[in-house]
Amino acid sequence: MVFLFSLVLLVILDTALRTLYLTPFMGTMELVRCFLIWSVFIALRYTTSEDAHIRMGEVMDLFPRPFQQAVKILGRFAAVAVFGLITASTVVTTINNARDTTPTLEIPLVIFFLPTVVGFLLVTIQYSINLFDALRGR
Repeated sequence: MVFLFSLVLLVILDTALRTLYLTPFMGTMELVRCFLIWSVFIALRYTTSEDAHIRMGEVMDLFPRPFQQAVKILGRFAAVAVFGLITASTVVTTINNARDTTPTLEIPLVIFFLPTVVGFLLVTIQYSINLFDALRGR
């Protein structure tokens, strides 16, 4: 919530400065992008833990319960594999860009990459928990 509030406040500030003083607030786009990235990846883990992703529940309800359970397990196994791979990829990307900075404010790019590492790692852990729950029949 803090990130979203900051994002809106920065855009309003930038717009006001452009209107009143004909000059932008330096680095607005970099900061807005950073806050947006943090907001998305913090919410990603929460969405996963609440099982609030879009899915085709009506279609799955047409199939027998054992088939639904098998699809649930396969889907969660695939999610663990995919998000684990994405997490590893984001770690490598973050390490490779550890010394780079943004052009205007010279913010280290690690600050932009860190939420992806943390977010995808937490989603991988959450899907692992969901997979074990599905294997136990919950």
